[in-house]
Amino acid sequence: MRSSRFSDEQIIGMIKEQEAGMPAAEVCRKHGISTASFYKYKAKFGGMEVSDGMHVLTYHRRLRTRGTSHRELLDQTRMALACRLLEYSSKDIAEISELLGYAESRSFIRAFKRWTATTPARWRRGQTI
Repeated sequence: MRSSRFSDEQIIGMIKEQEAGMPAAEVCRKHGISTASFYKYKAKFGGMEVSDGMHVLTYHRRLRTRGTSHRELLDQTRMALACRLLEYSSKDIAEISELLGYAESRSFIRAFKRWTATTPARWRRGQTI
């Protein structure tokens, strides 16, 4: 795979130029890239700040040195959100699973059982007592 001649920070800067009002064609001309490359970069880096532009391998390495992983952080966040939604909202299990990024409710239920050793419905009932 060919690597880009631009750093992540430079690419994010190009996207910011376009978001600030400069036409995409002008940004491409200025930096000597095709519009296809620009939109590929925008799909990958759009919405990021320069400080967010950390390479994925660097991100995973830093997490590993801290004794955690992306999966663990994602699970912790999903569990906390799931518990709050189950306790403080009337949303059904399917809605909650969709909000948390699960394709199917049964995947969410399986993950919730792994986290708490009970189903979301039982957990919710236990919180209302």
